[in-house]
Amino acid sequence: AATSAKNSYPSVLQTLLGDDFEVKNFGRSGATVINDYEERADRYLPYVKCREFSDALKAKPDTVILMLGMNDANPTHHFNENNGGPISEYYLEIYKKILSDIIAEFKKITPSPAVYLAWTTEMKRVAGELFSQSYVDNFTENLVKIRKIQEDIAKREQIPLIDTVSEMQNSTYYSDGCHLTDEGYLKLASIIY
Repeated sequence: AATSAKNSYPSVLQTLLGDDFEVKNFGRSGATVINDYEERADRYLPYVKCREFSDALKAKPDTVILMLGMNDANPTHHFNENNGGPISEYYLEIYKKILSDIIAEFKKITPSPAVYLAWTTEMKRVAGELFSQSYVDNFTENLVKIRKIQEDIAKREQIPLIDTVSEMQNSTYYSDGCHLTDEGYLKLASIIY
């Protein structure tokens, strides 16, 4: 996590873009794209149900950058007999449908904003005292599947896909193998910029 608000990715991006732009942050910590209250009422915090999503739509942005999926890839959200695991095709289909719906909602804004889809950043957690090898392997596998869906949606919707993975491999960018450090937020903002 950033050590202060001024070191967060939106604040750094604002600095890079300058006074001709106004960067607003409508992210929600812990939010998921997946929305499945019938089966997993205690596992998901659907972004579409969050105030931040409705506020983002009301803001009528000129440009939208969507980076949603890290929480969806977390194996602990996909409980099975082994207390977590790979994301199922069922949940991947839900992810694909709802992410497409989110993009469609932003495209309905008049005038229509430029929408960018950003790959979910890397996960650098390692097996050890805190995380089992199966947790790490499942998280990594889930992220690959989520990114493939993001890539397919970007192609289908003809919107740019921002690669936030290739240049985000340095472990110093991650405070706990998942959340970014100040250095990581600077790098992410630079890539988006």
